[in-house]
Amino acid sequence: VGIFLMGYLFGYAKRIVASSANGEAEPPDWPDFGDWQQDIVAPFGQLVALVALTFGPAIVLRWWHPFVETYAGAARIAATALGALLAPMGMLMLAMLDTVAALNPVALLWSILRIPLHYLVAAAAFELVAGAYWTVRDVVGPLLPVPLLPSLLNGFISLYLMTVGMRILGLLYRTQKDKLGWFNR
Repeated sequence: VGIFLMGYLFGYAKRIVASSANGEAEPPDWPDFGDWQQDIVAPFGQLVALVALTFGPAIVLRWWHPFVETYAGAARIAATALGALLAPMGMLMLAMLDTVAALNPVALLWSILRIPLHYLVAAAAFELVAGAYWTVRDVVGPLLPVPLLPSLLNGFISLYLMTVGMRILGLLYRTQKDKLGWFNR
């Protein structure tokens, strides 16, 4: 159920980015269930690839560190910061190009360097929204001791924050597509 839900939501997140990049003001329709492999399994695989590429080094360094313990924490922080820098561009490229091949680290860095200031501002806003997304569950639960209500409210708030984050990425692409040149021939 978790894989199904994550794949479905990631597919919807990609649709939000693409519709925002195309200038649509209204949110897109929810993905269909017509082809569950294309609508759920493929987006889940893309999500796994995105996390593995961007935060994989930080995850590996969490359990194994070839450095002296003094440097292990700094290496984890650096790997996490690099992942946080690459993740928004990776999400944007996945949404626009719809292929795991878009997660080429060289292409990600090249794209970031094409629009550094705009990207850093959008990435910072995206990271703030993502941070709020991850902390909502810790805040909502203690405030509402009513059974089921915190989970329901958390779900709605998280969905809203995900939508805002994806919209930020779509608008970044819309305003910078000429400089990025992904579809120029």
